[in-house]
Amino acid sequence: MAENTPLTPLTPKQLEVLAWLATWLTSAEIGSKMGVSLNTVKTHCYAIYRKLDVPDRRTAVAKGRALGLIGPPGMVSGMVSGS
Repeated sequence: MAENTPLTPLTPKQLEVLAWLATWLTSAEIGSKMGVSLNTVKTHCYAIYRKLDVPDRRTAVAKGRALGLIGPPGMVSGMVSGS
């Protein structure tokens, strides 16, 4: 497997959480937008960090962008607003 891809692919929900992590929303706000609990968001975050081999949110977003898993800053295509 190529060095620039995660060893274990992210699930669709993990990719959605990763995209939301690139925003200024808190984990609780992300959960509200996705219609899931804060604990569910945290569980997805821990799985994302493990799969991307990163220690935190900022690094996960940077690596996600580098791997092409999420778009550049300000791009939120595909995310549901939850309004």
